[in-house]
Amino acid sequence: MLLLKVQDLCAERNDRRIFGPLSFDLEAAMGMWLQGPNGSGKSTLLRMLCGLFPSRSGRIERMDGLLDPDSLSPNLIYIGHRLALKEPLTTEENLAFLVGFLSKQKMDQGRLHHALKAAQLENKRHCIVRMLSAGERQRLALSLLMCVDARLWLLDEPYTALDAQGRHWLSALISAHIDQGNSVIISSHQDGVGLENMRFQYLRLEPPEMPCA
Repeated sequence: MLLLKVQDLCAERNDRRIFGPLSFDLEAAMGMWLQGPNGSGKSTLLRMLCGLFPSRSGRIERMDGLLDPDSLSPNLIYIGHRLALKEPLTTEENLAFLVGFLSKQKMDQGRLHHALKAAQLENKRHCIVRMLSAGERQRLALSLLMCVDARLWLLDEPYTALDAQGRHWLSALISAHIDQGNSVIISSHQDGVGLENMRFQYLRLEPPEMPCA
């Protein structure tokens, strides 16, 4: 089953071509690893796939509950470089806010506490975010993956600032997600510890030489 179909996608910023034309399919129960040097458009592609960056040309088809290309879908989670965390709010308040924003539903407290515990943040529930370390902030943002039932995860450098235990935790989440018939697209310069036997396809982006037509 296809979850995502990309055809002849082209991206520009300030009249400069970033990448394209680019075409690929993503099936359910499959992961994709984006590769390429800095500036090749990996982050831009992820933002385009969730509707946060306009395409110069081409087409993106999101399927099986990912159908609305003009808005964020509750069946899709995007976690980018800039973590969507509110520094004056507590760890628990941030996670509840993010879940409510994505799912439009009140957070199940049991599920929230389970996610914070798994992310090793249970004892930081009432700590305001600006007091957290970079690794703790990253784990908090990633704990959202345990709280919303989304078919497709778009993760931009998700292993950033994680220690060895945090990297294994994240890889376990990704493995379980794919095993359950879902999909993930990852941009990362680091290897995914524990993902060696998972179904991944690799897409390498290179800075283009010619402008989009």
